[in-house]
This record gives sequence, C-alpha cells and structure tokens, in this order.
Amino acid sequence: MSMIKAKEGTGVYRNLENQFSKVFKNILRDKKDSKDMSTRTLFRYKSSFNMFMRFLSERYRLRQLGAMRDKFVAEFIEWRKEQGVSLGTIKRDVVAIQFFHRMNEKSQNRLRPLDQYDFGKIEKRYIDRAWTDKEFEGMCRKAEELGRIDVLLPMRIARFTGLRIHECVRMDAGQVTGFLKAGELTTKGKGGKVRTIPLNREAQAVLAEAVAAAGDRGKVFVPGDKTATQAIKAIDGFIRRHRDKVMVDRDVPITYHGLRHRYAQEERDSGKSLKQVSRQLGHEREEITRVYIGPNQ
Repeated sequence: MSMIKAKEGTGVYRNLENQFSKVFKNILRDKKDSKDMSTRTLFRYKSSFNMFMRFLSERYRLRQLGAMRDKFVAEFIEWRKEQGVSLGTIKRDVVAIQFFHRMNEKSQNRLRPLDQYDFGKIEKRYIDRAWTDKEFEGMCRKAEELGRIDVLLPMRIARFTGLRIHECVRMDAGQVTGFLKAGELTTKGKGGKVRTIPLNREAQAVLAEAVAAAGDRGKVFVPGDKTATQAIKAIDGFIRRHRDKVMVDRDVPITYHGLRHRYAQEERDSGKSLKQVSRQLGHEREEITRVYIGPNQ
C-alpha cells in the first residue's frame, strides 16, 4: 500500500476517532493534576496516533480500538518504512501508539516493548518536495481567481525568500518597509536563531505589494479579520483543497513548506555554496539543507 486514502469522514475511521476522543479527553482531564508530559508532546503523540488510526481503518477495517494487536503495529512500521520515513520518526510514532494503548481502559491486548519490534534498516531515498513552476503558477492562478490575496502573497514570499509560514505572518509594515530600504530581510527562526536573507527583485515586489495591500493593518500578511494562527490555517487549508488541481505526478503532495525547498534549490542552482544556502534557510546543520536540495548537490 503506497498511500493510505482513508478520509476522516468515512465510517470506520470516524468510529475509531470517536473512541479515541473519549480516551484523549480523559488524559487531558487527568493531566491537570500531573506534569509527567508536556501538552506539546501529548498533541504530537495525538498526531501520530491519528495516522495510525487511518492505517487501521484502511488496512484492517478495525472497529474497536481496544482490539489493537502487535500485528497491526508491526505492519504499520513496515508501511512507514516503505514511505522512506526516518527510523527516529517511526519509533516516535510507535511510542505514541503504545502510550494511548496503555491509557485506553478498553485495551484487550498487551503490546510488546519498543525494543522488541523489528525496525530493521531503512533505505534512505530522496523525496523532492519542491514545487514545480507549473504547480506554483497554477496555485497562484487559483488564488487570484478566487480573490485570495491572503494566500497568494504568502506563497510568493515563501518562494522568493524561503520563509517559514510563521515567520511570514509575523512581519509588520514597519519591519517590511525597513527591509525594502536595506535590500535584505532579517527574521528569527527556530530556536530563536536570527538570520538575514538577501531580497531579490521578485521578493522586493511581493513585499511592496503586501505593504500597500495591508494599509493600516499591523501584520502585512495577516487579514484584518484573522489572527496569525487563523491566517496560517487558511493558507494551509487553501493549498490542501486545491493542490490536486495543479500537482504534477509526484510521490508526496505539495505543501506550503515545499516552497522553502524550491527556494533552496534555486539558490543552490544560482551558484551559492551549501553553507550559504543553509545559513539563509536558518538550518543548524548542512545535512538538513541537503534534504531540501538533494544529496548530490
């Protein structure tokens, strides 16, 4: 199975989701009196378990979450390996599965310890997540047709600066005006790491248009009726809803983050060193940048 296509609205998945919802609510209730796990970790576990439930609903048509067995976890591990997912990510997924299984009072079977699963070796393969010109132009046209400048401008600035989506929505008009005067953009990324990005002609044009469109608004990439979080969800949601209309044959669907990959590849193709590109992306290690541009670059 190359891809799980179970939708959240299908009966089998919805049934599992309803059962899990009760387990999760109990955990949140009990967590008020416990500091054993951070909320961030708990919701990361939830994301992994949601994927596992989709797998169960598609592969086994499982109707009772408590009936989960070791066999299902082992098959899930093999499926994730086929996707080219890293060993560390798969192990984190299994830890999440084990955690929620333990917390489910209706669980009927015990799962083996983590070190008794056969994770084997994972053959690393490069997956190109960068948007093609056709995909980018098609998505931009769709945003223009629907009058979604709140989606169009953030996509364009990501393509020409490599900004992460949360870095994009943070910028206010005063900052952007200063960036345009300086010819470079300064932003604070993951871990509070500050980096400077040179602005090419396309990036300057997008920023100038964003400032003009924002008017008296504070954040130039956030509509006046939305918070930054709502703006991010709107952008990601728009891309998910319309990407099937513009995607070229590919292994993985396009996402906003794939525009960072495209930026990285174009910067490397322009003659910049791997170190320079890595610095502009805000990466701590050049190995991470290789994931964006390909192992042979």
